[in-house]
Amino acid sequence: MTPLANRRFLSQGVFDALCDELVDCTFPPGAPLDVDLLADRFGVSRTPMREALARLIRAGLVESSPNRYTRATEGIDDDTVRSIRILQSAFDLRLQEGRITVEHELELNYRLDLADSTDDKGVAQFEAVVRLVLRDAGSPLVDQLTELVFFRTLRLLHTHPELVEHAGGAREMRRLATDIADDVEAARYRVDRFFSTLATDVAERRFR
Repeated sequence: MTPLANRRFLSQGVFDALCDELVDCTFPPGAPLDVDLLADRFGVSRTPMREALARLIRAGLVESSPNRYTRATEGIDDDTVRSIRILQSAFDLRLQEGRITVEHELELNYRLDLADSTDDKGVAQFEAVVRLVLRDAGSPLVDQLTELVFFRTLRLLHTHPELVEHAGGAREMRRLATDIADDVEAARYRVDRFFSTLATDVAERRFR
């Protein structure tokens, strides 16, 4: 039997790898996810594979119906707008701490420079800014909120990059990064405006 600590490590590794593929839409909406095939692919047993899938279901990247299907989430559901609002709140919690360090500012600029090379309307910029601000939070609450809503929001933006473009796109994310480094109150205002526009666009899309 796989030792518990090792199984948790395997489950985390599978979660991280599969999460990345779901976020960037390597598995398109509705793509089936077979536990046995995935376990073979990652070289793990069914137990850590099922644990990873359970977390991905909670994060909204995978949907499942017992004895019917397990598949990549198909699109915008009733929880998507709520997820965006929760992510906004988690982001605001982190900004309460004030200006980020000079080291973080340099790293953020580096990440944004890399994101610019993808020329993607701002999705990569969004990911760079949010990952930098939310990482190493040291708060179980922020960590939990991030896992439950960040990846769902990121997959949505990869699927519909026009949403983040309409919310300000790469230019708005660049301004946000500057505000985080120089003026946290301005950054919090910009975060609120960005996420509010994004949530409104997503809500409207649901009813089209």
